[in-house]
Amino acid sequence: MALATRSTPAVILTGIALAAAASGGIQTLATALTGDLVSQRERGRAIGLLYTAGDLGSAIGPPVAYALLPLLGLTGVYGLCTVLLAAQMLVVLWFQSHQARPMSCGQ
Repeated sequence: MALATRSTPAVILTGIALAAAASGGIQTLATALTGDLVSQRERGRAIGLLYTAGDLGSAIGPPVAYALLPLLGLTGVYGLCTVLLAAQMLVVLWFQSHQARPMSCGQ
């Protein structure tokens, strides 16, 4: 996302390629991790919440971005997305550091 805020076409295209490569595995990995880290009893609910949050983001994100375009411009919208993604990463890392780690099958 940060690369999309630049004005150089090669840098923007690099950002797009990196985002495309990463997004291909994110949904599969998020589902697998949710299944691994949640008890079997709560697994269906957790995966349902995961997909509901994704659907809400897909439905709400574009209208919000279009509404912000006149105020922030395209670079500003991408910059805001970069900040939001970084904040999400910090929250995930904080939760990860405060959760007990599950044992793998070999332990």
